[in-house]
Amino acid sequence: MKNIENFSFGSNLLVDIKFPNEIECISENAFFYNNIEYLNFLNCKFLQKIKRNAFSENYLLKEIKILKNIELEYDDMYTNDVWNKFAKYYNDNKKCGGHYKYKDNKWQCYPLEEINY
Repeated sequence: MKNIENFSFGSNLLVDIKFPNEIECISENAFFYNNIEYLNFLNCKFLQKIKRNAFSENYLLKEIKILKNIELEYDDMYTNDVWNKFAKYYNDNKKCGGHYKYKDNKWQCYPLEEINY
């Protein structure tokens, strides 16, 4: 599977996701309104783009591991949404790969442990 299409897994109360290694694009609203707490994109070496609101309304989201230089779209209309806050922070942080944690209503980036990515 290379692409996850619009609205594919929205409103399913998902908690955990394992992405296929060959994924290239996650489309708009693909995983909106679930119970996802943690996202790990480190095995997604071909991931190029995550489109607008792909993980919006996952209110429990608090940790994301991601590689550098992935194109993340964010939606200025939903500035209080945790995913959109992350997408904006990631872009403002020069698309730096890392272990991102949501604490005190803001995202913070920590270097990845000694892993060759």
